[in-house]
Amino acid sequence: MKKIKNFDFTGTSYHGDSIKASFFQLTHLFGLPSINNCESKVNYEWELQTENGIPFTLYDWKYYRPLLIEETIEWHIGTDTKEHSKIIKQELDMLLK
Repeated sequence: MKKIKNFDFTGTSYHGDSIKASFFQLTHLFGLPSINNCESKVNYEWELQTENGIPFTLYDWKYYRPLLIEETIEWHIGTDTKEHSKIIKQELDMLLK
């Protein structure tokens, strides 16, 4: 998986799949997030793409507070279809093992 630049993520949405991880784990895997705002519905968001070219976002949702870097929380997967969401969840679960 890799970061994407200059891609319009409009139209991606949450299809019910999420992962549990810490901010520390995700920054270790993907670097710093694209969005970093601790006073909104989303504190952090990564804009990523699978090796097969599926674009997706990975973000926290409605914590409304600063997150501890080693705190394990639920991260939503945002993508264009439910099928892609399932594929991405499987890949992320494998990376986090």
